[in-house]
Amino acid sequence: MKQFLTILITLFSVTITFGQDQITWNEVGVVAKEGYANNIIQTMDNFYGNIEMPEGVSVSLTAVYHSDENHKATHYLNFAGTIEGLVELRQLRSGPDYSEYTSEFSKYGKTISNSHGKTFIRIPGSEDDEANFAQVWEWRVEDQAAFVEEFNNPDALSMLRVVIAPCSPFSVSQDLMKISAEMARNYNITLHTHLAENDEDIEYSMKKFNKSPGEYAQDLGWLGDDVWHAHCVKLNQS
Repeated sequence: MKQFLTILITLFSVTITFGQDQITWNEVGVVAKEGYANNIIQTMDNFYGNIEMPEGVSVSLTAVYHSDENHKATHYLNFAGTIEGLVELRQLRSGPDYSEYTSEFSKYGKTISNSHGKTFIRIPGSEDDEANFAQVWEWRVEDQAAFVEEFNNPDALSMLRVVIAPCSPFSVSQDLMKISAEMARNYNITLHTHLAENDEDIEYSMKKFNKSPGEYAQDLGWLGDDVWHAHCVKLNQS
């Protein structure tokens, strides 16, 4: 039996990545009813802790400790792995046991968001090192405006959103970060990335840009009500 992993963090985590190709993730935002957070955890543990996970697939639950007033989710349920593994897990998330789980879950909370994506690049490694890349582009959006119009629902409790989300500002170029911010604001959609996750992020940012991660994000135009950052556990007071 594989134990269900509960991770408590100071802000929130979006993705789980590990050393394999074609890493796909699915993040489900959850709001626990007041006083029922432990019931949410136990309910999820009872179900996912008794599933024999497909190879290369992981499931975790993160709890939001601090957030701004516009952030609604109290927890995030994260799935990560190969597409094939997640499809297999999806098949396990069915039948009478899953129906019982969802019924029990609804007593203690509700799902308010559902995001999907892939990890594009991972560190350490170099651009010349094939092992550095978690995936290659399989398709591209030729008409971004039409794509956003078709698939983005901006309602407060929408579970269908288009989000521009580079993995981190330290694993893509400055131009890509700036273009992403400009594009998101042109189409009135949100931005997401990982920031100030560990001491290595601080060291790299200071050495490479002579700025803290927060200062670097500000220079890139990656601060504002339309941006949410994962982790942020190493931000300073300034």
